[in-house]
Amino acid sequence: MSASDWGVEDWGGSANAADGSEDAATAQHAEWIGNGIEAEDAEVDDVDLGEDPPVDELTGELLDEPAGPRVSGADRPQRVLGVDVGSLATHAVDEAVQAAVQRQVAKIAQESVAKALTPEVLAALRVRAQEATTAAVSEHVAQDGTKALADADEPSLHYGSVDEFVREHLRVVYRPRIDGKNRLWSAQWWKYPEARIRLEAIWRAWEHLRLDPATGVSVWWRDHADYHLGVLTSPATSPFPAVYDDSVNTSEFGDPLPYIAPPKELFPDTRVARPSSGEEPGD
Repeated sequence: MSASDWGVEDWGGSANAADGSEDAATAQHAEWIGNGIEAEDAEVDDVDLGEDPPVDELTGELLDEPAGPRVSGADRPQRVLGVDVGSLATHAVDEAVQAAVQRQVAKIAQESVAKALTPEVLAALRVRAQEATTAAVSEHVAQDGTKALADADEPSLHYGSVDEFVREHLRVVYRPRIDGKNRLWSAQWWKYPEARIRLEAIWRAWEHLRLDPATGVSVWWRDHADYHLGVLTSPATSPFPAVYDDSVNTSEFGDPLPYIAPPKELFPDTRVARPSSGEEPGD
């Protein structure tokens, strides 16, 4: 049987046709790949890659850049005389914005307060203010009245001066034997500063303790009279000089203490109100 009988020629023709189709497909595919590469290259060429990244001149390695978008040299903050003008501008803008907002908020608050202060609210405020004022005035008057009553209730002095106290009371109730040697005294006690101060203390204590009907007198003798009079009459501590055979500054037991009146102006009566400046006594 011949090849034609088996259709060999047809197989060969078909094979050749197939080879031609395969070559055409390969060429078309190559064209598509080429076109694709060129398109990708074109798309890559259209991308703006910006400035070249910094490269170490010695090693050729890329240097690290700060995070964030790249900024061209023209857009970067400028420094003048070492001052960052961009930072100053930003700070100034922030302050201006804050001030503007505060003004607007204050204006809104004023408007809100003005709207809130209705005639009814203002009337209530006036009532409360009047009540507070009345209460304050009443409290002030009450305090002044209480103080005035306390001043009025304060007991007046029984004796007007220490001289009157010594003359009318002390020399009458205190009557030891004054011999000028074992006990000292001076009829002119008012000439000795220590004696005046101690006798003033005795008098003031008596004025205070006389109001205690229970133990006032006892306390006065024990804590005041006996102590200070003991110092004044003891030869070891007395400010008075020793006097022998001096009848003026000595006395027998039971006699009043020796006494000579001081000048009147030396001990004014403290119970009499003193005239104010510009007023004469008796006006």
